[in-house]
Amino acid sequence: MGLIFKVLEICYKCGVKVVTVYAFSIENFNRPRGEVKGLMAMAKVKLEQLVQHGELLDRYGACIRVLGERDLIPDDVLPFVDRAVEMTKQNKEYV
Repeated sequence: MGLIFKVLEICYKCGVKVVTVYAFSIENFNRPRGEVKGLMAMAKVKLEQLVQHGELLDRYGACIRVLGERDLIPDDVLPFVDRAVEMTKQNKEYV
Protein backbone atom coordinates (compact mmCIF):
# COMPACT_ATOMS: atom_id res chain seq x y z
CA MET A 1 0.00 0.00 0.00
CA GLY A 2 2.83 2.37 0.62
CA LEU A 3 5.37 3.40 3.16
CA ILE A 4 3.34 6.33 4.47
CA PHE A 5 0.47 4.02 5.44
CA LYS A 6 2.85 1.68 7.23
CA VAL A 7 4.46 4.55 9.11
CA LEU A 8 1.06 5.98 10.08
CA GLU A 9 -0.13 2.60 11.29
CA ILE A 10 2.98 2.13 13.43
CA CYS A 11 2.58 5.63 14.85
CA TYR A 12 -1.08 4.98 15.61
CA LYS A 13 -0.32 1.69 17.38
CA CYS A 14 2.40 3.39 19.42
CA GLY A 15 0.04 6.12 20.57
CA VAL A 16 1.48 8.92 18.44
CA LYS A 17 -1.30 11.48 18.04
CA VAL A 18 0.23 13.89 15.51
CA VAL A 19 2.40 13.18 12.48
CA THR A 20 3.71 15.90 10.24
CA VAL A 21 4.90 14.92 6.77
CA TYR A 22 7.28 17.46 5.31
CA ALA A 23 6.97 16.44 1.69
CA PHE A 24 7.97 19.35 -0.51
CA SER A 25 9.51 22.63 0.53
CA ILE A 26 9.52 25.92 -1.32
CA GLU A 27 13.25 25.47 -1.90
CA ASN A 28 12.51 22.38 -3.98
CA PHE A 29 11.10 24.62 -6.70
CA ASN A 30 14.71 25.72 -7.32
CA ARG A 31 15.51 22.25 -8.63
CA PRO A 32 15.69 21.66 -12.40
CA ARG A 33 12.27 21.92 -14.07
CA GLY A 34 12.20 18.23 -15.06
CA GLU A 35 12.96 17.15 -11.53
CA VAL A 36 10.19 19.33 -10.08
CA LYS A 37 7.80 17.97 -12.70
CA GLY A 38 8.75 14.41 -11.73
CA LEU A 39 8.30 15.10 -8.02
CA MET A 40 4.90 16.66 -8.66
CA ALA A 41 3.88 13.64 -10.75
CA MET A 42 4.91 11.42 -7.84
CA ALA A 43 2.93 13.59 -5.42
CA LYS A 44 -0.11 13.26 -7.68
CA VAL A 45 0.15 9.46 -7.64
CA LYS A 46 0.59 9.33 -3.86
CA LEU A 47 -2.31 11.69 -3.24
CA GLU A 48 -4.46 9.58 -5.55
CA GLN A 49 -3.52 6.52 -3.49
CA LEU A 50 -4.47 8.34 -0.29
CA VAL A 51 -7.85 9.20 -1.75
CA GLN A 52 -8.40 5.61 -2.91
CA HIS A 53 -7.68 4.34 0.60
CA GLY A 54 -9.63 6.97 2.47
CA GLU A 55 -11.14 4.37 4.77
CA LEU A 56 -7.72 3.91 6.36
CA LEU A 57 -7.38 7.62 6.94
CA ASP A 58 -10.84 7.64 8.50
CA ARG A 59 -10.07 4.62 10.66
CA TYR A 60 -7.04 6.37 12.13
CA GLY A 61 -8.74 9.77 12.27
CA ALA A 62 -6.12 11.30 9.98
CA CYS A 63 -6.71 14.83 8.77
CA ILE A 64 -4.61 16.06 5.86
CA ARG A 65 -3.65 19.70 5.72
CA VAL A 66 -1.47 21.42 3.14
CA LEU A 67 0.58 24.35 4.32
CA GLY A 68 2.35 26.77 2.08
CA GLU A 69 1.82 28.42 -1.26
CA ARG A 70 -0.96 26.53 -3.02
CA ASP A 71 -0.55 28.67 -6.13
CA LEU A 72 2.74 26.89 -6.83
CA ILE A 73 1.05 23.49 -7.02
CA PRO A 74 0.51 22.53 -10.68
CA ASP A 75 -3.08 22.60 -11.94
CA ASP A 76 -3.09 18.83 -12.60
CA VAL A 77 -2.01 18.07 -9.02
CA LEU A 78 -4.20 20.55 -7.16
CA PRO A 79 -7.47 18.57 -7.52
CA PHE A 80 -5.82 15.60 -5.79
CA VAL A 81 -4.59 17.86 -2.99
CA ASP A 82 -8.05 19.36 -2.59
CA ARG A 83 -9.75 15.96 -2.61
CA ALA A 84 -7.44 14.55 0.07
CA VAL A 85 -7.96 17.61 2.27
CA GLU A 86 -11.73 17.62 1.75
CA MET A 87 -12.26 13.93 2.43
CA THR A 88 -10.38 14.08 5.75
CA LYS A 89 -11.51 17.44 7.11
CA GLN A 90 -13.95 15.79 9.56
CA ASN A 91 -11.18 13.73 11.17
CA LYS A 92 -9.53 14.90 14.35
CA GLU A 93 -5.84 14.14 13.91
CA TYR A 94 -3.41 15.81 11.52
CA VAL A 95 -1.15 14.18 8.95
